Formats: sequence, structure tokens, C-alpha cells
Amino acid sequence: MNRQKVQKRNGWGILLWSLILIVCLSGPFSLVFQGSWVRAQSDTLYRQGEVLCKMRPGQDVKVLVQRLGLSVLDQLEANTFRLGLPVGLTVPQALALLNADPSVEWAEPNFLLRLSQLDQRSQAFVDQRSQAFVDGYSPADYFDQYAARLLRLARAHEITRGGGITVAVIDTGIDPMHPVFTTLAEGYDFVDQDRAPTEQGNGPAYGHGTMVAGIVALVARDAAVMPLRAFTSDGVGAASDVVKAIRFATRQGAQVINMSFGLSTPSRAIREALAFAAQQGVVLVASAGNNGSTTPPFPASEDAFVWAVAATDPKDRRADFSNYGSFVDLCAPGVSIYSAYPGGRYAWWSGTSFSAPFVSGTVALVLSIGLEADRVMRTAIYVGSGLGRGRVDAWAALSR
Repeated sequence: MNRQKVQKRNGWGILLWSLILIVCLSGPFSLVFQGSWVRAQSDTLYRQGEVLCKMRPGQDVKVLVQRLGLSVLDQLEANTFRLGLPVGLTVPQALALLNADPSVEWAEPNFLLRLSQLDQRSQAFVDQRSQAFVDGYSPADYFDQYAARLLRLARAHEITRGGGITVAVIDTGIDPMHPVFTTLAEGYDFVDQDRAPTEQGNGPAYGHGTMVAGIVALVARDAAVMPLRAFTSDGVGAASDVVKAIRFATRQGAQVINMSFGLSTPSRAIREALAFAAQQGVVLVASAGNNGSTTPPFPASEDAFVWAVAATDPKDRRADFSNYGSFVDLCAPGVSIYSAYPGGRYAWWSGTSFSAPFVSGTVALVLSIGLEADRVMRTAIYVGSGLGRGRVDAWAALSR
């Protein structure tokens, strides 16, 4: 993965702009460029023309927007809003005004998050074969792939298949008609603001959500998958939509939330949503990132709330693209994973995005028989330094 190239330019205008940006973004948060999560191909790091803002208790957002000439675009939570900016007011300028206002607790850009696989520049390899679906048996590349054998899913399913548990998948949506999805919970499309969170578009991330959800369905066959679309097929999603997805999943009773995406800098809005979910007992699982480094992306960096999952290969070795280090909690297969793809098809794809749902599905199995989620960590098989407690083992988590 390539780091963002910064070209030197002459001129006092560029220098002045750089100084303004540093000052305006040095308040309660900072914009940190880490690894290749910030890419040269990215047009922007946040949405232009809007910001996120949390009011202090007892303060009225209407008074604030009237005073500063802003507008309320959306309400994310009781005190948290997405605000629109007037023409001519930049995001850094608005943040400087808001963070200096005594009625505001914090303000930040509406950051853009990216699906991990885009920065790895990997793509799905779609299987062109026509294959009949027989639950538990066909396609064999799906039910009997090396990852299923390593997790000992066949033996685990003799104990439970995850019935009664809901796993929310915040991603690009899914193909709800795919035969691997036998139980779906009602989801939502936060991109198009409707109740049909289906895969759309033809961007490089098309199929990502279906594949991630397909892995959850492979591991926990009877668990309900709750599809929440917060990312486009270009693999980009706004922090505001991720916040709403986390809170929606929590309020709708999801016990597990899978997050196969990342951001180079923490978002306070997302962090508060994660804290809300954790307080309700939701298990939060995130991909560790594909930079091959020890620098964690957000939200995998939130070790107080989130389980960070690295990727391993068929021989239980760290995948060369996978991040690793002290922030990692667990690892799971993430190389040449075979899963559902839109149109009733299947595909192979690699990345930590596809490691995380193996953990999410295993947590669902454990919760379904009344066991504590941390059994998944305590029974993992140690496979090397920097890969957390070890590689997840579904059968061991259920039987030991």
C-alpha cells in the first residue's frame, strides 16, 4: 500500500492555508495521517459543507445555528447533530467557531471511513461456476473451506448453530436473496435512507458486505444477520452514517456488531456510539487493517470497547498484509476466503475484513448457549506474537 504523496509547492497562499488547518484542527481532536489509510486517490478526508457537533447539556442547537448561520441537517443523538455550512465557510473555519463556542461540547469533521480492502487494493475473484445450494454441503468451497476446518465448524454446529442471536453487519449492504442467508433481521440503508440495505453500484467494494455477512452466516447458520448499509460500492462511508448504524443495531437488539472498516484518526461521534453499544452489552468486532503494520486504524484501536481481529493464512501464519501488534485481540483466517457474492454467486477475497466476521459468528455461537463472549478469547489457539490471544476456534469456545 502506498503512502499519500505530498508534493511541495511554493507560495504564501499554501503556507497560510496549512497554518490555518493546523490551528483549526488542533482542538479536542487531531487529524492524523497513518499508513495508507489516507490514500493519494482519496479526494477528501471528510465531507465538505458539513460538520458534526455535540451540544452541552441544556444548550439549544437552534440558538447556535441561528447565531452562526448554520443549518441542522440531521440529529444523530439527543445532543449530537450534523450541521450544514453556508457557502464560503470551510470545514476548518466552522470547527474553529464551534469549538470556541461555550454551548458546544465538541465539533469535528464528518470523517469518511474506508473499507479495509480498498487500501489493500484487493478485489473479489468471482467464481463463474453455477453451483446448487444445499445447506451444510454445497458449495463445498464454502462449507468445507480451510477456514471452516480450522474453526472446527462441523463439530461446533453439533452443539449450536447460533439461533436466537443477531449479528449486525455495517457495510455495503447485502444481496438478501442469496441462499446462504436463511435468517435476516430487519436492517436499514443509511446511505439512501430506506429499509432496503441491498448492494448497489459497481464500485471496487461491490459485494464486500455480502461476503462479510456470508461469513457470519457460514459460522452461525441460525443466527440472524442484520444488514446495515453505511458504505457505497466505492467503499466509502460517512462517520454520521456509521454512528446511526451502531445505535440502530444496539436499539434493535443486536448482540454483536461487525465492523470491517477503518479510519486514520478517531472520531468522537463514533467513539460515543461504541461506548453506548458496549454499555448495552453488545460485542463490537473490527478488522485490524491491511497495512502490514503495528499502527491500528480506528475503531480497532478502541481497545476498551472493540475486539480487533488480524488475518492469518491456511497455515496459521500472519497474512503478510495484516496489521499486528499489542492492539490485536484475536486472529482468524483472512486469505482466499470463499463467501457469498451478489447475484447468488460466490467469490474469493482476502483481507482482515473477512477475518472479523469469523470472530463475530463465533461470538454468536457462544452467546446462543448462554456462555460469556470472552470464552472466544480464552479458548483461542496461540499462533504467534502480535496476533492477540490467538486464532479463533469455534468448537473449543463451545466445548471447553
